[in-house]
Amino acid sequence: MHAAYEHKFRKVQTGEPVANTFKLDNAYTPQPVKFYLIAVNNGSSNETTSKIRIEINNYQVLEINEILKEGDRIICDGKSVHLCDESWNKLKEIKVDELPSLENGSNDIKISSAFSGAKSPFLQVEFKTIGDPETVSAGINK
Repeated sequence: MHAAYEHKFRKVQTGEPVANTFKLDNAYTPQPVKFYLIAVNNGSSNETTSKIRIEINNYQVLEINEILKEGDRIICDGKSVHLCDESWNKLKEIKVDELPSLENGSNDIKISSAFSGAKSPFLQVEFKTIGDPETVSAGINK
């Protein structure tokens, strides 16, 4: 299952992070979070997005302390987090203490970050959930 969201700049109080909250339904068993994140051009190739924080169900937090420019990508495969270039080539592993998990059913996701300006890249985030494999038998009738 795929669920895609956008996290964009908006005016907030000075010093307050820009945050967006989303709901994600996981129809499968609890599992480590898996996602793709893309920094998308929003009008300026000089501005950046940084201090990305993904909070799941108000208590599990993943902090990504990287400065992203347009085209940068982050991949989290449920085991590790990597910074990638615009062609998905891994540039470096981002060290994290522990990956959050998605519960079965509804999950609250809050994404916050710092933007260097109103035209900073916005973040497209696509979460993935995976169900248990099914056994398939291929029988050939003769």
